[in-house]
Amino acid sequence: MNTIHIYTDGASRGNPGKAAWAYAFFKEGENIPFIKDSGYIGTATNNYAEYTAVIKALEKALESGYKNIVLHSDSKLLVSQLLGLYRVKSENIKPLYRKAKKLLDKFESYKVVHESRTHPFIKIVDKMCNETLDEI
Repeated sequence: MNTIHIYTDGASRGNPGKAAWAYAFFKEGENIPFIKDSGYIGTATNNYAEYTAVIKALEKALESGYKNIVLHSDSKLLVSQLLGLYRVKSENIKPLYRKAKKLLDKFESYKVVHESRTHPFIKIVDKMCNETLDEI
């Protein structure tokens, strides 16, 4: 069972404001991502950008044939919502939440983990988001 670790981040300059998403895939015990991507989504809230990052990452993982994942995010709200600890109140986030849950259910196994903003792999995806926004 090859489990991959997916680190995601979303960023918004202003809330809402110019927003970006990023993800990076890591193999167990390795420090360099083997798949990574980021993009600009226009004007959005930070939470919208966080969910976009998760959805893009999960779609890529499924497309790449991965069956077992650990999803890492520094968004306590997103992680708590995906774990069913908090409800999703925002109407524009509800469809993203439902899509993320449907994608998660396609994996044989998954875990969702909250990480500190200081985690080295979270710093990588945070930097990717900022680089994307700097280009705009």
